[in-house]
Amino acid sequence: QLQEKIPINIEFGDDVRHWDILSPNVSIPEKLKTVYWCKVHKLPELEGKHHFIGYDPVITTGNEALVHHMVLYECLLPESDLHYAQWAQHGGNQCYSPTMPLSWYSCQSPIVAWAIGGKGGRLPEHVGLPLGEEHNGATYFMLEVHYDNPANLKGIVDESGIRIYFTQKTRKFDAGIIKYGIEVRPS
Repeated sequence: QLQEKIPINIEFGDDVRHWDILSPNVSIPEKLKTVYWCKVHKLPELEGKHHFIGYDPVITTGNEALVHHMVLYECLLPESDLHYAQWAQHGGNQCYSPTMPLSWYSCQSPIVAWAIGGKGGRLPEHVGLPLGEEHNGATYFMLEVHYDNPANLKGIVDESGIRIYFTQKTRKFDAGIIKYGIEVRPS
């Protein structure tokens, strides 16, 4: 099944809802040619098991050339509310900087990776990624947005992010994340 082509244009039924995980009015620094911005988000309250089944990029109009790529990570620590609840209300932080909270380094399992020019993605119709710790998924997620501003443009504010699609009509199989190779870490 790993060699199966991933469908892109699946029509969703009435059972599918979406959640926009967006950057919170990030002011892109004019003096930095590149910046990585991270923000922790908490899954909305869901009743029962739900599956993540797809995503689309949400790019702020006019900023298409500045949003280079985005990664959405699961934040997986036991008793995650103790580590992340306070940060879900926070406006975010420059990724991998000395001011980034230590708990954010445990947000390592990517579930969405999008780059400039890319489209959205859909899981096969028989597969879904569980949402919520009580269902062997994540309750907290970290959105990382890489901004590229080589012209040092001034006054740019961005609210880009990822729209994830989910359903309570669970699929036949639970998806999982396989990580191998080199971890994403600052140099």
